[in-house]
Amino acid sequence: MLIKSISQRKKTVVRAIRLTEELDEALRVEAQSNGVTTSSLISSILIRYIAVDRDTKNLGTINVARKWFSHILDVASEESLRKFYPAMKDEWQ
Repeated sequence: MLIKSISQRKKTVVRAIRLTEELDEALRVEAQSNGVTTSSLISSILIRYIAVDRDTKNLGTINVARKWFSHILDVASEESLRKFYPAMKDEWQ
């Protein structure tokens, strides 16, 4: 799996980036609340982007909370779901 192969690499590089003070502070607070370093948090964000987000962006997908998705499925008719899947199947392949 890509995430494991990236995160298990031992060799690292130092890369300087420019951030606004607000973004830097938000990252620092988030890292602290998760008990990790800011560098580790940024690495995990970039790993997620490479492993998941860049591909889903190219597919035109969106992120939807589980609760919303579950609600959409609950209110959709069985007939509309049956029509939807075959119509989208070719686009997902």
